[in-house]
Amino acid sequence: MKGSEKQKLIVIGKSQKPRYFKNVKKLPVHYKSNKKACMTSDLFQKYLRQWDKELDNKKRKIVLLIDNCRAHIEPSNLQRIKVFFLHFPNTTSVLKPIYQGVIHSLKCHYRKQLILLILECYDKNKDCDISLLDAVVLFEKSWTLVTESTIRNGFSCVGHMKTQETEDDNLPPSK
Repeated sequence: MKGSEKQKLIVIGKSQKPRYFKNVKKLPVHYKSNKKACMTSDLFQKYLRQWDKELDNKKRKIVLLIDNCRAHIEPSNLQRIKVFFLHFPNTTSVLKPIYQGVIHSLKCHYRKQLILLILECYDKNKDCDISLLDAVVLFEKSWTLVTESTIRNGFSCVGHMKTQETEDDNLPPSK
């Protein structure tokens, strides 16, 4: 496991077509919407099915560790994704790899990018009105700044200790 493959982030809002996205041809994230602006089982299943198709086209298989959440319902008939749920209620972050630095790192990078944007506005003596589009762009930029080692190290607590590249990592995917 290298930690080098990151999925495009999913941003969920209330508005189906936010006005700030009006003239944007392509967002740097997947944008979805619903009344509560939160992940639902329907959104989750559609996302996994789409990802499964992408993996099938690439002839790749993955194992996906998922936190315990009502919205996280595994769709049937996934061919390329093997889902494992972390069904430990009230589990500390020691058992949940994503909390072992990945989310913390993402939040820190986001805050830094936000402060830099505010300082840039201040230096130019202009108002700093941050739109939803600005926030989404900052979010995606922050995700690109989360390092492979941060992701890789997050999984060391669940027994996946192999962190250096081996000869097997350079082999083409099996058919």
